[in-house]
Amino acid sequence: MQDIARRYSSIFPANSSFWKEILMAMDKITEIRIRVGTPALIYMNQREMSIDEEGKFIYVTAAGQKFFYKDIQKLVDFWCMDSRYAFQNEIKRGFLTIEGGHRIGICGETVTDEAGMIQSIKHISSVNIRVAHEVKGVAENIMKYIYVGEQVKNTLIVSAPGAGKTTLLRDIIRSVSTGKEKHHGKSVGVVDERGEIAACFQGIPQLDVGPRTDVLSNCPKKWGMRMLLRSMAPSVIAVDELGEIEEIELIQQMTGNGCAVIATIHGESIEELKNKKFLDEMWQQHIFENIIYLFKEKNQYHMEITRGEKICYKC
Repeated sequence: MQDIARRYSSIFPANSSFWKEILMAMDKITEIRIRVGTPALIYMNQREMSIDEEGKFIYVTAAGQKFFYKDIQKLVDFWCMDSRYAFQNEIKRGFLTIEGGHRIGICGETVTDEAGMIQSIKHISSVNIRVAHEVKGVAENIMKYIYVGEQVKNTLIVSAPGAGKTTLLRDIIRSVSTGKEKHHGKSVGVVDERGEIAACFQGIPQLDVGPRTDVLSNCPKKWGMRMLLRSMAPSVIAVDELGEIEEIELIQQMTGNGCAVIATIHGESIEELKNKKFLDEMWQQHIFENIIYLFKEKNQYHMEITRGEKICYKC
């Protein structure tokens, strides 16, 4: 149990008795929300809980220990290693990525320049701690559909939020990069715009994306893909959350030059995506040979893989 506490000591001070019980349970916790003037909300085993004044878990959230402005400032300073200035580029985007790959969402008062661009966030009043958990092996049963011979096929992962598309993407990247049996490991370039694929801390991936993977973190996809193509010559490029027509057009160019693409996109269904005008050309030209659809049905998650018009895998 002490090993678990040390593993997550970048989230809360390991030498603090107040956070001890939370640190011991961090393997089961997915999210912690702390707001000024209210009890913390902790999400563990699909239940919402809080903590009392001694840091013990309680199920009556309204009775939880309230947090105040100074408490949140102490936590932010801890995450920034007492140097908020060094983290200003992340803070102004509304999040911090800390050691271990954990992502801290931040809300407060924004500071803007004359052009209305956000320069920083001050008076931080609420934080959302998203605890990073790796799930290795989730792609194992589908890797044979990612390849045709030695060639990685262009693959699009579609799902609503929370269905696991980024987790699946990460494991596909790791598998392609590592290689196995019939397939040699390939050079993979990752544009991790939101820092959720590799969860880099000071430029170093905190999650396993394989030994042949190069990561550009906190970089817009439309610039990052070009940079990786010019500088790293990857065999495969992976990106999360496609959303702009420029990104789709760039993927068309890349696939025409022999670089495979693995990407995710938000969608409640395949039909919904087909009705989005900026994706028309993508469907008409069949840019993505594989479509992996993740969906929830009767409180269970399912996966469906379509190649062309044929469903080749369903579970």
